[in-house]
Amino acid sequence: MPEQMVGSIESELLEVEQAFLASREQWPRPGWVEEYIAAFVRLRELYEYIEMEIERQDLAFRAERELRILHEHCLWLARRIGREIFFRTQLSMERELRAQSVARAYDVYLRLVEVQGLENEFQRLTDSQLAEQLLSGRFELYRDLGSPLVPE
Repeated sequence: MPEQMVGSIESELLEVEQAFLASREQWPRPGWVEEYIAAFVRLRELYEYIEMEIERQDLAFRAERELRILHEHCLWLARRIGREIFFRTQLSMERELRAQSVARAYDVYLRLVEVQGLENEFQRLTDSQLAEQLLSGRFELYRDLGSPLVPE
């Protein structure tokens, strides 16, 4: 039974990872941030389930070890998706900067600096802080990164 559970979790994690990698290839397109937020939601569900299963008293050593590896995989993928959101947002903003008038370019530049600050905060998160953000749904804040930068 634990082997099936571990295999099921691993399959779901790989599905999220493959969908993320596939969406990277189709960028830029509308809705990309929503797809990444949906991946965060799924990762939160998987992370909570893994945490619950690790606490079971009837787990064999191998099953617990495999769950801990999946736990690390889940955090790694959350960190990877977060970095991708910041990278794509900054790339979009830099493109917009080049295409705008001087006055509008300054507004975009200020937003770019803000996004870079958020990225720096994200990069400094420890695994436990990242897990806390994942479980609390704080990643929803990243949804705004895909919205229009400065109202016209």
